[in-house]
Amino acid sequence: MGQLNQKPISAAPQAIHIELRTTENSAAYLLPILQCVKESTPFLILLEIGTGSGTISVSFAKLTSDGQVTAIDLKQNVLQRAKAVAVGI
Repeated sequence: MGQLNQKPISAAPQAIHIELRTTENSAAYLLPILQCVKESTPFLILLEIGTGSGTISVSFAKLTSDGQVTAIDLKQNVLQRAKAVAVGI
């Protein structure tokens, strides 16, 4: 999945809207905090619990290119989808 705003190829129809989520459209309230923390801690480490499709984690990874993002979820099939989404970064 090259662009986050493109329709996912192998997702179920009800999951498509979830896979279109990004940091900007679903976690914008965290962006000023992230920017402030990045200024004092360039190598930022983030943990996302309940990552789902991984699109928000991918957005965070792009914003913290000098850091590390770890995404976890209880459901193995969801993690497989998140890995497929993350391949493009």
